[in-house]
Amino acid sequence: MIQIPYESYAKDRKVRIEFRNVEGPFAAKAGLVLLCLDHKSRGGGGGQSGGKEASQAPELQIGPNPTRGRLSLDFSLSNPSLVKISLFDLTGRRVAVLHDRKLTSGKYSLTLMFPEKISSGVYFLIVETNGRSSSRKVVLRR
Repeated sequence: MIQIPYESYAKDRKVRIEFRNVEGPFAAKAGLVLLCLDHKSRGGGGGQSGGKEASQAPELQIGPNPTRGRLSLDFSLSNPSLVKISLFDLTGRRVAVLHDRKLTSGKYSLTLMFPEKISSGVYFLIVETNGRSSSRKVVLRR
């Protein structure tokens, strides 16, 4: 986990990250996911800039967590949006796309089924809408 002080990116919201190991700098492999979590108490916007018209990432309610493979997801959309719900493992590899279609504005309660091939562990559920994303940690116990 990398923690970057809010003040260091508050002005232009740009951060440069260089990966290093004992042998020196290296390029990240394809599929790496960088989750940027903003401080909501300081007017955060998920690390993405935008004016008043920028859409907000949906607030997510999930359960049960831990789950045995069936997960309820509640959220609402203020505008029609393409909604993509993906599951990532701790290495940042996408292991499943659970939903990928356009939804109208309104309240939603989706039941997501994890594929049987996915083993027990800790995952991140990422919901992407209109260039914004929200994430939740999910524990799967088979």
